[in-house]
Amino acid sequence: MFPRFSNRDALFRWLDRYTAERKEELDRQRLSPHLGLPKAYLLETAADGSEAQSRALASLPWPVRPTEDPRLLYLLNGQGPWAVLEQLSSRHFALYTLLRHQDFESGFRKVILQNPWWDFAWFAGIALDILWRDYLVEVYPHRFTRLAFEHEARFESLMDGRDITERDSEEPEETVFDREELGADGENEDTFPKERRAASFNFTDLVGRIRSFLPQLQEIHPPFRALKMLRLPASYRGGYDLWSWGKLTFRAPSFREGRVYLLTITRMYQRATELLEQTAWIQAESLELPGGGVRLTGTSITFRFSQPLTPQTLQRFMEGIFGRARNLFRLWGNPIRRSDRFFYVHGVDLHLWEPIGMEFTPEYFRLYLPKGTCGNTVHRLARNLQRYVDPALEVRIGDRPYEDFFRQALWQVAENPSENGE
Repeated sequence: MFPRFSNRDALFRWLDRYTAERKEELDRQRLSPHLGLPKAYLLETAADGSEAQSRALASLPWPVRPTEDPRLLYLLNGQGPWAVLEQLSSRHFALYTLLRHQDFESGFRKVILQNPWWDFAWFAGIALDILWRDYLVEVYPHRFTRLAFEHEARFESLMDGRDITERDSEEPEETVFDREELGADGENEDTFPKERRAASFNFTDLVGRIRSFLPQLQEIHPPFRALKMLRLPASYRGGYDLWSWGKLTFRAPSFREGRVYLLTITRMYQRATELLEQTAWIQAESLELPGGGVRLTGTSITFRFSQPLTPQTLQRFMEGIFGRARNLFRLWGNPIRRSDRFFYVHGVDLHLWEPIGMEFTPEYFRLYLPKGTCGNTVHRLARNLQRYVDPALEVRIGDRPYEDFFRQALWQVAENPSENGE
């Protein structure tokens, strides 16, 4: 639980001390069983200053209490403040908590994923790879890092022939990599093996050494493209684990340094989203001609599979999205079957209930965003398609690769580093 402070500096000083104490416990391998590591969750909601944003805050199931700083809010439960919300940008909040992930995270994820006002920030392996290649490899070649990869062919036909289930359509909890939180050998005896492709890896090594062998692994085994966690090195020791669903775990002595990382990541993410929206939004523009006229601008977003989906997999994929009220893609619609190989959907993104158009074939999934629809939809779909359908997924906005938008955003943020801290 958080003590209540009168101002932000006092809160952050206390968090710095708390973070340093937890890092010392990690170093001694004696982390307190009752105290969690500091964690931040990057959330997206409606635009700043709008009535919708006030409704978003009111929609949370916990009482929200203001502080003297208008950018900070406490979230309360029966014991007091369990989390702090900080507004980081016009449409992004960070939720900070000190609770152990096993004590709250499963319920928290369900609250966000079932609330139309809120969504996580989503980082596909394609986007995390930009941070890896253009930042870690260039800046920290001699530091240790940790990478985690995961892919599960969730919609492939199982050998037992069973139908897709509610569980197949939901977002699972993340795999825990800390041995003290698993059995003695890191084994989970409660799971039954499923007859479909799945892969989960993680390793810790020097950045420069990983750089030397990772491209060969990705060429041989595509799941090594489905990066789901990347440790960002701290300036002195330890680091900050960035997960594909916007979670940042503080495994270093400084809270403020981790927050600077979070501010930088938020700026990059928002800028990439804005660049994508400016390119992709479908809209009609009036032409200044004697007879008038209209010009359509914008472009489609194409998610192309490295290998065509089988008819059975495509059918299960459609059932997993549109046959369930709650699905990990957060989409709704009624597919129109034009042929065995082509479906069209006038649909809705369940985050903010915004309209979208979709096409599905064995070779690709194509998305159309009307002007005003949140670009976060693209990030969520890229992350989930790469993790659950095809780890070698290729995404293009028009004729431009998806990763170019993150690369451009990263360089624009790097050109103005003073805006990443206060």
